[in-house]
Amino acid sequence: MSRLGIPTTTLYVKKTGLPFYDASRLIGVAHLFFGTASAEVEDKGAFWVIYGSESSRDKDQILWIMDELLVPRAKDVQKKIKALEQNFEKIFQGIADYFGQPNSIAKKDTPLMAMDTSLLTGIRGFDPLARYSLLAPQTSASGAKYKDDQPEIIASTFGLSYAARSWVQKETNLILPIFGERFVIGGFLNFRRNFSHQAGGSVTTVWAALSILSDLIGKPIPVIDFVYNKIVQQTFYESGYLGYERLCSNWQEGKKNALREIKLYLEQTRNEQASQQRLALARALARFAINPTVTNLEAIQKLKARLLIALTEGEGQNRWFASELRFRLWGNQDTLKEVISMTIENEIPIPEGLTWAVAKSLIPSDKPLHEAKGWFNKFVRLENLGTADRFFAEIERIISRATYDPDQTVNRVFGASKEELQKIRQLAVLQDNKTFRAFKAVFLLEVLSKLRGRPEGADESPETPAESET
Repeated sequence: MSRLGIPTTTLYVKKTGLPFYDASRLIGVAHLFFGTASAEVEDKGAFWVIYGSESSRDKDQILWIMDELLVPRAKDVQKKIKALEQNFEKIFQGIADYFGQPNSIAKKDTPLMAMDTSLLTGIRGFDPLARYSLLAPQTSASGAKYKDDQPEIIASTFGLSYAARSWVQKETNLILPIFGERFVIGGFLNFRRNFSHQAGGSVTTVWAALSILSDLIGKPIPVIDFVYNKIVQQTFYESGYLGYERLCSNWQEGKKNALREIKLYLEQTRNEQASQQRLALARALARFAINPTVTNLEAIQKLKARLLIALTEGEGQNRWFASELRFRLWGNQDTLKEVISMTIENEIPIPEGLTWAVAKSLIPSDKPLHEAKGWFNKFVRLENLGTADRFFAEIERIISRATYDPDQTVNRVFGASKEELQKIRQLAVLQDNKTFRAFKAVFLLEVLSKLRGRPEGADESPETPAESET
C-alpha cells in the first residue's frame, strides 16, 4: 500500500541468461500488469523488480493472450470463450503469484534455447494483440511442451509481440530494447514494427533501433542497448546483444537531429528502385550511427559527393538537385555540432558564409547544371588535401578565381567569407590530424548541401544564401 492508500503491486522477473528471452519476459510482465500505467523497474542483477500502483486491465485483452494457449482448437467458439471467462481470474492470479515471489523460477529446468524457438511465432503489426491466436504456442518447434510453465510462456510471448521485425531476404531479426538500471515504464513500445531495406546488412536493424528510440522521446526510459533473435529460413539461428551502446548513448546525450536525419535517409532509400550509390550511402550512414568514427564520417562525405556527380552526368540531370540535394544531410549548424561531438572531443566551428562561398564558386546558381561539371575535380582536390594549411589555401584560391570571373553574378556572397577564412585558419586545434579530418568531412558535407544550379532551359534568378537554407 502506498502512502496515499493506493494499492500497489510488486513483481519479480528472474533473469535466465538469454538476453532476448529475458527482455521479452520483462516487457511482457510490465504490460500484462500495468499496461499504460506507470511502474518503476529496478535491475537487481539476477532479477528485475517491478513495482507500482495497481491498475485494472481490460479483461478481453488478457483473454486474447491466453486464448490459443489454454483452449486450442475448440470446436465450439462460444463454449471456448465462456471457459476462458470462467477461469480468467484463476489463470491471471496464477501468473501474479508466479511473478510475485522474489525467487520465481520455473517448476522444473526449462530448455530455454528450445523455448526461445517456441516464441518465434509471435505476432507483428500496428496492434500487437490484433491476432491473438498466434500468441503463446504450447509446443516448440522441437516438440517440447511447456504446460507447466504457462506464466513464463504467456509473459514472454506477450513481450515478444512488441518486438520490431527487420528482415532482408531470408534473414529476420526480432529486436527489443534493454534498459538502464532504474527506469519508469508507462505506455511504451508503441512503434512501427516492420522494417526492410534493400541495402541489407545491419541497415534494417539500425533503422528499427532508431525508430524505437524516436518513439521513446519524452519518456523516462533509458535504452542502453538492443537484443535480437535471428531467424534464417524460418529456423532459429541465434540471439544476443546488438552492441548499439554508442547509438543509444549518443541519443541520450542529445544527438537527436543527426540521428533523425540518418533515419530519414534510410526511410527514403528503402524501396527497390534506389540506386547502388544511394544504397552504399545508406550502409555508410548505418555504420556511422553505431560507430561514429572519423573514418566512417569521411566515407559518408565521399559517397555523397560521388552520388551527386553520378546524378549530374546521368539521365535526368535537370532533376538531380530537386531530389538528392533537397535532402540536406546534416544541413544546419546545430546538427553539425552534434555530428562533430559524436566523432571527436574538440569543438570546432563550421563557418556558414565560407561554405556558401565555396558552394557558389563550384556551381553558381545562375549557371545551367550541364555547364558546371568541372566542379567535381575541384571538390576532389579539396578532399585529398591532408593538412589544414593546404586545405585553406586551396579554398582561398577557389574563391578568388570565382570572384574574378566576369560571368559570376554572386560576388556579394564572398565578402564576409574572407574574414571567416582568416579566423578558422588560426585555430590551433585543426593542426591535430584527427580533428582536421573530421572538420574537413563536415565542411565538405555542408558545401554539398548548399550546391545549387539552374536546370537546363529554366529561367530562374540566382538564389541567395538566406533563401536557400529552408
